[in-house]
Amino acid sequence: MAEPLFIDRTIRYDIVAHCNLSCCGCSRVAPFVSANITPLSQFKNDLIFVSKYVNFRTLRIIGGEPLLSKDICSYLKFAKDIKFAQSVSLFTNGALLEQQQDEFWRLIDKLYVSVYPILKDKLNLRSIKEKADNNSVELIVDYSNDFFEHVIDYPIPTGKMIRNIYVACKDKRFCNTIHNGVLFRCATAPYIDEYLNKIGYNANIRFLDGLRLEEARNMTAKIYSYLFSDTPLNCCQYCVGSTGRKLKHRMLSKQEMSNPKRTKTMENSLSKKALWFGIIEENFRVIINRNVHVKRLLKPLLYLRRKIFFKGGRSPF
Repeated sequence: MAEPLFIDRTIRYDIVAHCNLSCCGCSRVAPFVSANITPLSQFKNDLIFVSKYVNFRTLRIIGGEPLLSKDICSYLKFAKDIKFAQSVSLFTNGALLEQQQDEFWRLIDKLYVSVYPILKDKLNLRSIKEKADNNSVELIVDYSNDFFEHVIDYPIPTGKMIRNIYVACKDKRFCNTIHNGVLFRCATAPYIDEYLNKIGYNANIRFLDGLRLEEARNMTAKIYSYLFSDTPLNCCQYCVGSTGRKLKHRMLSKQEMSNPKRTKTMENSLSKKALWFGIIEENFRVIINRNVHVKRLLKPLLYLRRKIFFKGGRSPF
């Protein structure tokens, strides 16, 4: 069998669907998703299957809130042992970090902590940094004061606008996700049905948008073509991607989560500035990638820009 194809991207694995917070504007619509933890056996099967065909730069363990899994170390240990990616990172809101054992810190290469206003005074960041330093873990702390509109309640009215938003959307590159035996191009796709059904639709989109991880001819080519496709997903008609307007961070009430109302349209959720800036940036990126010499010269600047952008509260990774 041929060597796996290396794809220079981060791949996410949502081991926990739900979260211990209820953030308004969550791109994963976690406040509306039923509590579910991916079985360790499913996680292993998915990584074993994909690793036969492709490897990635980074495997990101995420949720929901991944630390809601009491067996988190078993997932991390397998991820490290299989060498599915060059490094293993974990995203968390930090609320459960103090409960983690020493083994947890030995099993991750990079830790992203999103510090939301509701947790800002509760997290012992000094202790977290000390544990990270003691275990040579790269720690990135993001003070997330703002969220952005993402999923909307009514379909985007025209195919042209869906296409424009898709071109500008960073999620198609930075949020590739494996979830329960299916590969998705973005992190919203696996969960959008559950949200749409809560507001009165009879949605069955997720199975149209994902690539099932099962044996087939030319599987390497299928995975590559799927991840790099320029065709919008079906769920894109209910999403403004990374072009949503800014929201002040807040927690949704129990009433808002149990009985959401249809209020979000493209018109009141989209940031036109983010849309057009995203289109320009994407076209610029395509031009750079086609010229290896220009790409080599500009790569340090683009990396620095991403770091600055991330520290500003909105992650492009």
